[in-house]
Amino acid sequence: MIYQPVNPSEFTLVVDGTTAVTPCVSFTLYLQYYDGEGILDFYQRTRVVAGSLLTHYSTPSMRRAAKINMRAESMVPTWISNPTKEKKYIIDFSGCDNGSGVTAASLGLEFSFGEPMTEAQLERGRETWRSWFAHGADLFWPGMNTLRVTLPLDHALAQDPASLAEWVLGFSLVKRGAFLSGTCGVAVNYDEFVSASDIRVPMIQRLAAVCRRYPGTEWKIPRSSVHRLLRWDVPTDNRVPQITRVSWLTLIGSGCVERLGGLDVLSAASAHPSLRVHLLGSGAVIQAGDAPNFGNPADRGRLAAYRAAASVLRPLRMPVIVGPSGEPEPWVEEWQRSLEEPAG
Repeated sequence: MIYQPVNPSEFTLVVDGTTAVTPCVSFTLYLQYYDGEGILDFYQRTRVVAGSLLTHYSTPSMRRAAKINMRAESMVPTWISNPTKEKKYIIDFSGCDNGSGVTAASLGLEFSFGEPMTEAQLERGRETWRSWFAHGADLFWPGMNTLRVTLPLDHALAQDPASLAEWVLGFSLVKRGAFLSGTCGVAVNYDEFVSASDIRVPMIQRLAAVCRRYPGTEWKIPRSSVHRLLRWDVPTDNRVPQITRVSWLTLIGSGCVERLGGLDVLSAASAHPSLRVHLLGSGAVIQAGDAPNFGNPADRGRLAAYRAAASVLRPLRMPVIVGPSGEPEPWVEEWQRSLEEPAG
C-alpha cells in the first residue's frame, strides 16, 4: 500500500466548487520518436484500468471538454492507423468538465508522426545542433512525445504497489525499452490551463507547498521543459537524453543507460538494498522501495530509497525545469534537488 501523507487535506484544493489540486498516482513516458504500436497499447491499457473514471475529453480545437462519445473513442485509433506526417496530435481525458477543475483520474497523449531517421539525417541534425549551440541558441526537441495517466489513490492499482509495478512493466513501450525516460509515483494533478487568478494563484501556492514539504510528490512537467529532455553535450559532441527527476519508478532508455556506463555499471551502482533494477531491452527501470512514497516532513529518512536512486541517476537529471508560469521558479529548483540532499 502507498504510504499515505500525514495530512491528506494538504494535497487537495477546492476553490468555489472547482477542484484545482488533487492527489493521485501518475505514470509518464517520454518518447523521442513516434511509436504507433506502443502509443496505441498505452492508450488501450490505460483506458481499461481507468474505466468509467474518465468521462470527458478535449483537444486543442475544442472550446471546452465534452462527454466521451463514439467519435472520441475512435480518435486515437484513427490517428495511429492513418497519421499525418509531422502533425501534432493532442488529446486529454478526465473525469469532469472544465468548470469542475481536475480529477485524480486523467489521461493525456501528445505525439507527432515521423518516419525513422536515417543515419545521414541524424548526422545532419547533430551538425545543426552543434552549430546552434556554438551560437548560444536555445535548443529543444519539438517532436517529443508525452504519454501520461493518473489514477486515484484508492484505485486498486494504487492500493497494490506490486501490481502497479507489474502493470507499468507490462506496457509494450516499456518491455521493449522504446522510450527516452519516464517516471511512476505519487503525484498531484493541477489545472494547468485555468486562467482565473482567484483559482490559479492559490493553486500554484498549494502545488509549491506540497512539493516542498513532500519531496516524493510528482507533478505534470510543463511542455516547454519536456521539449528540452534532450540537450547538447560538448564532451560527446552529441545530443544526450535526460530525466526530469527520480521517482518511485524511474524509467531510463538506452541513451540514458549508455550515459551511466551500460547496464552492468548501472546494476552495480544500484546495489542499495532498497533499489531494484528491472532490465528491459537496452533500457531499465529503477525501483526505489516497495511502494510509492510522498515523504514526511517529520521523517526525511522515509525517502531513503528515493535518495539512493537520485544518487545513482544524478548525472541524468535535467538542470532546469520551469514552473507553471513558464519560467524558472525557486520551488521547482528545490523540488528537483530535494532528493539529492542528505536526509539530515
